Amino acid sequence: MRRRAALALALGLTVALAAGTGWLACALRERPDLAPFAADRLPAAPAAGGLRVTFLGVATLLVSDGETAILTDGFFTRPPLWRTVAWRVAPDPGAIEAGLARAGIDRLAAVVVVHSHYDHAMDAPLVAERTGALLVGSESTAQIARGLGFDEARIRVPAPGESFPFGRFRVSLIPSRHFPHGMAMGTIDAPLVPPARATDYKEGGSFSVLIEHERGRLLVQGSAGFVPGALRDVRADVVALGIGGLGTRDDAYRDDYWRETVEAVGARRVIPIHYDDFTVPLEEPPVPAPNLLDDVAGSLRFLRERAGAGRDVRLAPAWQAVDPLADLPGRDRVSGSRGRRGRGRDRGAGRTPAERLGRRRSLGRLEPDRDRAAPEQEPVPGVDEPVLLGEGLVHRAAHGRVGARAREPRLDAPAAHELDAGLRQEPLVPRPRRVRDAHPGRVADVDHPELRLVGRARRVEGAEHRQLRLLAREVGRERGEREGGEAERTDAPHQPRRRSTRVARPRPPAGVARASRRRVRAGARRRARGAAQEQIGHAAGSWRCAGQCERPK
Repeated sequence: MRRRAALALALGLTVALAAGTGWLACALRERPDLAPFAADRLPAAPAAGGLRVTFLGVATLLVSDGETAILTDGFFTRPPLWRTVAWRVAPDPGAIEAGLARAGIDRLAAVVVVHSHYDHAMDAPLVAERTGALLVGSESTAQIARGLGFDEARIRVPAPGESFPFGRFRVSLIPSRHFPHGMAMGTIDAPLVPPARATDYKEGGSFSVLIEHERGRLLVQGSAGFVPGALRDVRADVVALGIGGLGTRDDAYRDDYWRETVEAVGARRVIPIHYDDFTVPLEEPPVPAPNLLDDVAGSLRFLRERAGAGRDVRLAPAWQAVDPLADLPGRDRVSGSRGRRGRGRDRGAGRTPAERLGRRRSLGRLEPDRDRAAPEQEPVPGVDEPVLLGEGLVHRAAHGRVGARAREPRLDAPAAHELDAGLRQEPLVPRPRRVRDAHPGRVADVDHPELRLVGRARRVEGAEHRQLRLLAREVGRERGEREGGEAERTDAPHQPRRRSTRVARPRPPAGVARASRRRVRAGARRRARGAAQEQIGHAAGSWRCAGQCERPK
């Protein structure tokens, strides 16, 4: 009797297990239909030139500018589900070679790993070894590489705030957080030798990867997790946004994720990644994750709804290079500059970072930024020595001559700037200014740095003279008041003011007056020209000094 009961129980369990397995197999085959999103796919990039991004599944992206190539993660093995759950996993050299060949990868500058789960970091050391690349990632990623015997000298674990230059790229790893599913969290504290269980590839810390290039900035968010405020000071044009598992979270979490990633960096394009089923080979179009595990279609609809105006959501086809900046919303197609939305914050987007660093216009002149160093300029021997004029130290910059050679055209010359009316003793960066040709008979048209220098020096000295005149006037007024008081005390007789007996001259005719005024102006111009040449002679000769010097009397 007991034997029959045991057999019946075993048979029932077998039937239940078979039924559950069949249901699970059928449920895992149910996948969302991504046909409504087919129109959102980016077109193929031109054959050569420009910034190119190739989606290779999960968070593996090939970023290249034709000279330098960078790969994130580098996951090609994609072991089947049964092996991942019930057995051990290990890198497949054949699958890695086939993936590199299909993607056209022969050399890489770096393989950057966003975190150390097996679907991100398992193949990365072998990919880096076959392409001669550096391996950049967390200490857990370094332990995976050590378990495969990877060269220690080619491992880079970033310090906080550290960035890595690769050709015209600059890569920064910003600490982030993994999607909160609770599986395989923690760190890898010893070299991990494969084969190993999938859960042995622990997360080990996640990164948001910022890839900067002169054409634009790409942020790779490999997992649908975030650290509040971590990307507040980061700017990116395009975000490759991981949405794996996002469909299982509530609206509040998805809103926070969008705000802390896409809106925080001011991105104008979102490219979803990490939505494909990484237990099957990668084909085009990618096979999305099963409905049992995720709601990929719901996540894509959410991204569409949140994008709104001035931002779009585009899918990147697998194994095909695309231009992530092509037809970017808010960018002028002719000039490539930002449109209405970007005029305020990124006004200098067309310039190189060195040109945008320390220069601003204030009251018609360039000043070095208070927070950053001004670009250095090579001094001109015999020209850019300090000259003491008035009470201020200014820079004398002359690349031409005046006088008899004033009619010759001259090249651009830096204009000397006065330093707050000559009261401060720190130099400013001279602003280049074009000098136009001077007419030999019109001194007013001679636009020369030294003439401007003398004019500014005279304004400084004029201010001093005005102060002296005001002081003398006050002294004279006080003296007059004193003398007036003494006269009243001595009862001196009052002397009335004498009227002028001068007879007004009649006005000359208009033509004679104009001729007279022309003669007066011509004489004034001659005197001004002589005085200017005399001042320039003093500035070039006796007023030049390298240290402390006395003004000529």
